[in-house]
Amino acid sequence: MVHTDICGPLTESLGGSIFFMTVLEDSSRFITATPIKKTGMELEVLKTRIKQLETLTGVTFKRIGHQGAKESVINDL
Repeated sequence: MVHTDICGPLTESLGGSIFFMTVLEDSSRFITATPIKKTGMELEVLKTRIKQLETLTGVTFKRIGHQGAKESVINDL
């Protein structure tokens, strides 16, 4: 299982990001935090991170947990 959350908007970083997305793989507790410059990039970032986690762990994820926030992109996967 993978858990995800989107945080922001925050004060703009030096790279221009105002959001970040965390993705946590449940069994290994491996976590990533990815800066995001604008809304609408969440699905692309999540797909990339899940693919990376699947490659690292050798496990295909079937469930994604989130806090039910309205900005969630889980239904689009």
